[in-house]
Amino acid sequence: MDDMRIGVDARPLTGPPAGIKTYLSELLNTVAGLDGRHEFILYAHRPITFDVPSSQFQVRIRRMLMDVGTLWLQLYAPALAAADGVDLFWGADFLLPLGLPRRIPAAVTVYDLVPFLFPQTMQLSNYLITRFLLPPSLARAQRIMVISESAAADVRRVLGISPDRISVVTPGVRAGFEVRDPLEARHRIAERLDVDAGRPYLLTVGTVEPRKNLITLVKALASLPRATRTRFSLLVAGAPGWKTSALHDLARPLLREGTFRFLGFVSQEDLPWLYAGAAIFLFPSLYEGFGIPVIEAMASGVPVVGSDIPVIREVARGAAVLVAPTAADSWAEAIVDLLDDPPRQAAMRERGLARAAGYTFDRSARRLLDVFATLAGGAGS
Repeated sequence: MDDMRIGVDARPLTGPPAGIKTYLSELLNTVAGLDGRHEFILYAHRPITFDVPSSQFQVRIRRMLMDVGTLWLQLYAPALAAADGVDLFWGADFLLPLGLPRRIPAAVTVYDLVPFLFPQTMQLSNYLITRFLLPPSLARAQRIMVISESAAADVRRVLGISPDRISVVTPGVRAGFEVRDPLEARHRIAERLDVDAGRPYLLTVGTVEPRKNLITLVKALASLPRATRTRFSLLVAGAPGWKTSALHDLARPLLREGTFRFLGFVSQEDLPWLYAGAAIFLFPSLYEGFGIPVIEAMASGVPVVGSDIPVIREVARGAAVLVAPTAADSWAEAIVDLLDDPPRQAAMRERGLARAAGYTFDRSARRLLDVFATLAGGAGS
């Protein structure tokens, strides 16, 4: 593969750790360890919170008066990329700068199709931006990357994209998510997050917003007899999102009795320990492009109960208990049955560990480099 100068939309690297930032930063770090020949130029509208792993990375920050990342991408990124003479451009956050010179081949990563399939769960501004700019971005791209086979199927079905333009570059399990002694983990989490060390807990991880479907977990927990409910607590790790008032209203009695708790954002240092101390991991999401918390929980040796949706079936492949997303009674039954069945928990741990081992950022980074090599070679242009 010839040396390449690759421009990257690095706007996700300007914010706090979250799904897209985690995916992008892990891929870039891993690529740096695999192949030091290529130069990456990271473009953003404000300073990035990412420690560049080597001298092959350059950062270009161009501020604008209106701190609106999407507007910046369209107004400034084309000229910056052209001036730097990039060999290709990677739209790492759904969109491409539509004014990018035609001579520069481009790839774009689409994480999910929430604006088309679950628009009611989005903030209006994000919905309008993505619905307006995603189709022309896909038309401009020579290669469209997605993070699961399920997402690839959605892109083909909903947007009519030809399969030969799509590449799957899955996430991997980050370093630190591993089996740990549950008691040690719970004691550490008790000290760091003020959680009762003597009480087993169930865990769910993700931004608190409608698509994560936490309201079903609250209904499931509330439906259990109090004696059953108070055997454990349910912890929610994730930054506050939007449209949460109904969830908080419903959860208020459980919050008062201490069986349900919002932890807020949990640091990358504490999160692996939080997973490792959980009795069960719950993932009731209505829709995902992948569902990284599922493989992080599996890598931590924690049994998983997840939504019976296509991508979780793909990722878990028999290593999780799957439940209809909004069937609160079924969630309650699945939780209690699994808590009362230690042999089944042990079997699920083993299956989950084996499944998580198949997802590595090393494999993903090699796939990413293959996509770039194909683009630079002129395929599909």
